[in-house]
Amino acid sequence: MDTKELKEFIKQFEIDGTGDLLLGIFQPGMTVYNQQLRALNIFYAALETGKIKKGDQLAVIGAGVAGLSFSLAALKKGFKVDLFEKCSLNYVDDGLKEIFNNF
Repeated sequence: MDTKELKEFIKQFEIDGTGDLLLGIFQPGMTVYNQQLRALNIFYAALETGKIKKGDQLAVIGAGVAGLSFSLAALKKGFKVDLFEKCSLNYVDDGLKEIFNNF
């Protein structure tokens, strides 16, 4: 894609007037692969169009597949990333608590 196409691509993920990007939520039929691919495509488009620049500090809300993929791509390119998640990420411990609390 050229820069013009990348700008059109990324425009569909912009939150009205804020300049912030939304990777997408609550879309049916999204596989893990599709979420990763879309997050990486959005990161690439944001970088190539100047929406994000080296030295920027990024905030990613949600540590799901897309949020983690975007964050890892950004970290790999040298960005500072703050990743926010409201749920516990300790799945094993949470699962054990659920099991033992039901006895």
